[in-house]
Amino acid sequence: MRARHPERNRQRFGIFLFWLSLVALLAFVCRFAYVAVVGSVDSKNLAAYRASQYARKTALQAKRGSIVDRNGQAIAEDASTYTIYAIIDQNYTQNGKKLYVSDKAKTRRCLPNICRFLRPRSWLT
Repeated sequence: MRARHPERNRQRFGIFLFWLSLVALLAFVCRFAYVAVVGSVDSKNLAAYRASQYARKTALQAKRGSIVDRNGQAIAEDASTYTIYAIIDQNYTQNGKKLYVSDKAKTRRCLPNICRFLRPRSWLT
């Protein structure tokens, strides 16, 4: 029977653990490189996933308090504002379709009926 040498066994086991660790590290590096180059994991686009994690689109309704004078009368209050405009540049077209006001008089008459909060003014001169 051959005599067993514990020192040689320890050395062989150490070499085996070293190579096993090296292979595991190489596997992790290869996987990381694959994910970095391809940019997807399990058919999921990581760039889109990251964007969905950090960017959210929500409407923020701000309610501000009124500014009052010493008698309690409101000086400034929170109010909604709207902007309406008409494009009169004749170069504003898309696929041959006019996207500008072609009849200024008709637009001047129709806008106050559509938007009740507007007062007729001398627009589109």
